Amino acid sequence: MAEWTGYDLSTLAQMAGAVLQAGLEPNESGTGIRLPAADPASDSLQPSTQPANQLTTQPTTQPLIRQLSIDSRSPGLGSDTVFIALKGTSRDGLQFVRDAYQKGVRCFLAEASTPLPGPALWLIHPEPKAALQLLAAVHRERFSYPVLAITGSNGKTIVKEWLTALLNPDRFVVRNPRSFNSQIGVPLSVWTMRDDHEVGVFEAGISLPGEMPKLRQVIRPDMGLFTNIGAPHDEGFQNRDQKLAEKLELFKDCQTILFCEDQESVAQAIRARFSDRELISWSAQNRTADLQATAENERLLIRWRGESFALTLPFDDPFSKENLLHAVTAALFLGVKSDSLSGRIAQLTLPDLRLQVQQGQRGLVLVNDAYSSDLGSLQLALAFAARQGRPDSPRTALLSDMEQSGLPLSERYAPVSESLQANGFSRLIAVGPEIGKARFFDELQIDRFPDTRALLDALPSLDLRDQVLLIKGARRFELEQVAAALAEKVHGTRLEIDLDALAHNFSVYRNHTPKGTRIIAMVKALGYGSGDAEVASVLEYSRADYLGVAYADEGVRLRTAGIRLPILVLNSDPDSLATMLRYKLEPEVHQLHQVEWIRAHYPDLVIHLKLDTGMHRLGLDMVDVQKLLQHPELLKGLKLRSIFSHLAAAEDPAHDAYTRGQIDRFQREALALQEVWTDQNPGEPPPWLHILNSAGMLRFPDARNDMVRLGIGLYGHDPSGLVQDQLRTVGCLMTTVAQIREVDAGESIGYGRATILNQRTRVATLTIGYADGFRRSLSKGIGAFSAYGKRMPVLGNVCMDMTMADATGIPELNEGDSVEVFGKDISLEEFSRLLQTIPYEVLTGVSSRVKRVYLKG
Repeated sequence: MAEWTGYDLSTLAQMAGAVLQAGLEPNESGTGIRLPAADPASDSLQPSTQPANQLTTQPTTQPLIRQLSIDSRSPGLGSDTVFIALKGTSRDGLQFVRDAYQKGVRCFLAEASTPLPGPALWLIHPEPKAALQLLAAVHRERFSYPVLAITGSNGKTIVKEWLTALLNPDRFVVRNPRSFNSQIGVPLSVWTMRDDHEVGVFEAGISLPGEMPKLRQVIRPDMGLFTNIGAPHDEGFQNRDQKLAEKLELFKDCQTILFCEDQESVAQAIRARFSDRELISWSAQNRTADLQATAENERLLIRWRGESFALTLPFDDPFSKENLLHAVTAALFLGVKSDSLSGRIAQLTLPDLRLQVQQGQRGLVLVNDAYSSDLGSLQLALAFAARQGRPDSPRTALLSDMEQSGLPLSERYAPVSESLQANGFSRLIAVGPEIGKARFFDELQIDRFPDTRALLDALPSLDLRDQVLLIKGARRFELEQVAAALAEKVHGTRLEIDLDALAHNFSVYRNHTPKGTRIIAMVKALGYGSGDAEVASVLEYSRADYLGVAYADEGVRLRTAGIRLPILVLNSDPDSLATMLRYKLEPEVHQLHQVEWIRAHYPDLVIHLKLDTGMHRLGLDMVDVQKLLQHPELLKGLKLRSIFSHLAAAEDPAHDAYTRGQIDRFQREALALQEVWTDQNPGEPPPWLHILNSAGMLRFPDARNDMVRLGIGLYGHDPSGLVQDQLRTVGCLMTTVAQIREVDAGESIGYGRATILNQRTRVATLTIGYADGFRRSLSKGIGAFSAYGKRMPVLGNVCMDMTMADATGIPELNEGDSVEVFGKDISLEEFSRLLQTIPYEVLTGVSSRVKRVYLKG
C-alpha cells in the first residue's frame, strides 16, 4: 500500500458518511468561487466562471486532508485540516469556525454550515461526533501493525506512557497524547496513525454503559491490557460488575489480553469471558502467572518464561509498582529484551497528570495530585505521600469533595477517614460544601473551607511548616493554585516556550515549501536554547521530515527521549561513529578520509556528504570532489542519504551574486556526485540535494531541490523579512520584581555608582543578571524591561544576578510581578539590536540556570 499522504474531500465525505457541500460567496455576476487547488505554497482563492448553482467539486482540485481538529486554538491549522464543530453542553463549535477559517482552514464538519468570509467546503452530518469516530475507524483500517488497547479504572495514562518509553527506541509508537481517552479523544488519537509507526498503544476510558463498543470500533485492538477496577465513574453503572463487563467490551476481538492475576474480580471475569484467547498475566502472589514479581527492598525479582532477572524501582509506592509491572509485562510480550529494561526503567518519570513531588516553603514537602477525586486513586496517593519526607514528619491531606467516589453521600467519607488514619495523616484541610459538613473525621485535626478562594485567603494563617502535604481534588476546584502558592520560590527568571507558536511557525514555512520537498528542522544547541526534546516532540507531531543537531550527544539525548525522526548530526568525529550507528544517527561527512574510513569500517552507517561552496567552514572542496569523481569506487556501497552545502549570506540582497554563485557551484558538483553514486549503486534511490536555510528557502525558491533546512525561522525570526509578520513569538524571557523602593535624587545605583539619579525615582530590582544572559552591555539605560505595556530602562550596571530598572512611570507594578526581558513587547529582533548581535546568539545565550517553562494551548 502506498504511503498515506492525506485524503481528498470526496473520499473523506464517504468515510464519514457525510454530505459534501460547497459554501459559496456569490458575486455581482452570480458566479461562485471555487475552492483553490491543493497547493500548500499558496493560500489564494481562485474565482470560477461557473454559475454558483452549477458549481461542482472535483477530487483532483481539492486539498489533501491530513489533520482533524476540534479546537480553533490548535497549532498548525491550515488548508490540510478539517475543523469539526462539536456541540457541547455549554458551547457550540460553530461559534469557532470563523477563528479556524482565519487560520487557513477551508473544510468543516458540522451539523449545518454557517456563513464565512470566503469559500469553504462543508461535510454535513447530523452527528459530527459519530462522523469523527467513523473517520478514525476507517483510517485505522489502513494500518496492519499491532495495536494494544489499555483500559481500567486507574493508571491507564501512566501505563501507556511508561510502556511507550520501554518500547523506545526499538519500536516507533503512536499513542494518545496525554489522557485523550474519551469518545472524542480516542478518534483524534487514532487519526495520528501513520505508515512509519510500528506499534500503536491507545488508552480508552468510559463513564456510561454502551460507550466502549464505539471506541473498540475505532481502535480495533489486536491486544488488550486491563489495569484495575475501582471507584471512578461508579455512578454511571448499576454496580462494579457491570462496569467491569462494559470495559471488557474493548477486548471483544483481541487475540491477546494482559492483566494482573492478583485482582481477583478482573482475573475471573477475563478468564470466564476470554477462555479461547491468549491470556498473559502477572502476579506478586501466584507462582503460575506468566510473569512473577517478588519485591526485595528497592528491587523487583522477575521471572518471565524461564528467565530470571532483577529490576531496580524508580518509585516504591504500590501505585507505581502496579503500573510498572503492567508496562513491563506488555513490553516483554512485545519483544523488549530483559537486559534493556533496567536502563529504560531508570529513565521513567511520573507524568505531569498526578503525584508531583516538590519542595514547598518552610520545609514543606508538597505531593500534588490536583487531578481527580475518586477513592481508589486517593488511597494510592495517600500511600505514596506517606513515604515522602522524614518518617517523623507530620502529614496533612488537603482534599476537595469526592466527586467520583461512586458512593452515596452518607457513606462517602467514612473510607476517606479510615485511609487517612491508616497512612499516618493526622490533619485534614477540607475544601468544598460536602466534605466540610461530613462526619467521620473526629479523630483528625480539621480545617474547613467552602471553596478554594477561601482557602487561599487563609493560607498565611495555616501552620504547615516542616510537614508533608498531599493536595488532591477534583479539577473544578483548581487546587493547583494552592500548590503554586505554597511552592518554594526559586529563581524568578524563566524562559517561556510557546510550543503552539513553534508548531505554527513550522506550518508557515511548510506552506511555503512545495509538496515533495522535505524539511530538516534544526534543534541543535538545545533547540536554540528552547529545549531540544520538547521542541523535537512538537516537530515530530507536526510531521517534520528530519531533525538536525550539532553533536552526537544531542542526538542520543533525543533518542533517549523517544524521538524517532531521522537525525542529521552536523559535527561528527571518528570517536562518535559507533554511538551514531547504535542510535541510528546520521553524520555529516566533510573530509575525503572520512568517506574512506566509514566505507571501510562503518558500511551500514547512513551519511550526508557536505560540500564547501564558499562558506569555508566545513566541507569537501573542489579538489576533493574531483577525486571522488575520478575514483567512483569510493562511493560504491556507501549509504549516502544526501549531498548538501551551506549558504554564507542568503538573507542579504547585497550578496545575492555570491549566493547565486554558491548555488550554481553546488548544483554542478552535487549533480555530478549524485550521478556517479547512482551508477555505483544501481537500484538505490539517488541521494537528496539541499543547500537552502531559513532565509534561502524563501529568497531562492528555485534552489529548493529535495530538502531545505529550517532553523531560526522555527523560533520566530525570519532572516529574510518576507514572512516575519506571519510568525509568532516562541520564546519569552521573563523575570520577577524582587524589591521596589523610592530613591532620592542625587543617590547612585549599583556597582561603580554608574547612574546618579537626577530626580526621585521608583527603583525596581529584578532577579536577572549577566549570569542569566542579560549582558552587562545593557547597563545604564541601553537595555530596558517591559511591564504593563511600558518600558523600564536599566539603571546602573547590570549585576551578576540582579538588575535595577526605573519603574517610576508604572505605579501598578508590585513586588513579585513578572516583567518581560524579550518576547512579545520587546521583540527578539529589537533585543538583539540592543546587544549588537543576532537572534541566534540571544536565544542560545540564555543561561542553563534559567528555567524553561513550556506552554501549550
